[in-house]
Amino acid sequence: MPQLPKDIIALPEVWPERNDVVWTLLNVMTRTSLGVDRQALSAVLDLAQGRNPSGPFQVWDTYRFSNEDGLLADPSRLKRPVSAWGAPLSLSRDEFLAKLKKNHILIESEDEYRDVFGRKKSLLDHKRVGNLHDQLGSFLTLSLREDPAAWWINQKFTPDRTSVRDDNLYGVVQEQFLKRYFQGRIGKGMSAIDLGCGIGHYANMMASYGADTLGLDPDASYIEIARGNAPANARFEVCDVGTKGSLDKILAGSVDFAFMSDALQFYFVPIGKADPHTLEHFLAELKRVLKKGGSFTFMEPHPAFYQAPWLGDENRPFTIKTEYRNRVQGIIPTLQEYIQAFLANGFSLKWFEEVYAGPDQARTSTRAYRFASEFPLWVIYDFRMD
Repeated sequence: MPQLPKDIIALPEVWPERNDVVWTLLNVMTRTSLGVDRQALSAVLDLAQGRNPSGPFQVWDTYRFSNEDGLLADPSRLKRPVSAWGAPLSLSRDEFLAKLKKNHILIESEDEYRDVFGRKKSLLDHKRVGNLHDQLGSFLTLSLREDPAAWWINQKFTPDRTSVRDDNLYGVVQEQFLKRYFQGRIGKGMSAIDLGCGIGHYANMMASYGADTLGLDPDASYIEIARGNAPANARFEVCDVGTKGSLDKILAGSVDFAFMSDALQFYFVPIGKADPHTLEHFLAELKRVLKKGGSFTFMEPHPAFYQAPWLGDENRPFTIKTEYRNRVQGIIPTLQEYIQAFLANGFSLKWFEEVYAGPDQARTSTRAYRFASEFPLWVIYDFRMD
């Protein structure tokens, strides 16, 4: 007899055009879902209790891998609004049961279900959920057939590569916050480095406030873009940051301000098993180049709320947390892991702030803006060399 796992929530959806209420059945652990009408909702409960309801049943495929729109897009993986669901499928009892099992709304056994929660063994592994690295890599490669490096630029920056997009939370939250943050901490005569600078946007921003800035990134194509947009006091070099000796060209004790954004996470949860980049190497290189009293500031996705689903009414958002310390899909270290790693290596924490959306909604959706106003999607840390 199929079982109903304890991970299912039912979300009512008003459908004005049909003058009816339909339901989204969401497995909050696997992030898979199915839309059902009232009869199909009742049939799910019947199947879980060993009864044999007769079809046909009206259902909608409501799941979509919404991260294809960007890393800061709605992570709920639900088709929105209801009008986007399209025409329903009319399924027999056996077809309906198969669809429920495929989306983990009903399960065959607890042991079989538990095996779903693990790292993918390959891009073609459709059985296991995998973490966000696995999921995104599989989707970009198999579904979009897109180069991950190009996709990363497109989901964050404008086509001319000179600005952060203002139609998502990168522009509304991260960009606006860092403009204010740098303005109060960076000035002329300072030496700054941006570690893992990507296409150099924030390195160039630091340079605009007067610092002599060096941007470092292992991707030569990113560095080429960065150099094309650089002011006179910013330069860029290809550098495999986080490997042993990677910062040897920088004089010891010469850097006032080091910065990193959305990249330190990879030293805690690497993409691949044979990754040569280690936190040990990164910290050793960083400590060598910073001046005494120098600052290392990094802005990372919030470990509690990044990739948490955006649920509820647009104006009354809520979320459901399914993991924090023991990560299955998550890739972000806990607050404790970040902070203790630096305190144990001779740094002191001077500033810590959870970053929320400001008053400028720009062109983001109401749901995105309201969620980011209530739940911080980034954290910024400022550590100093003692």
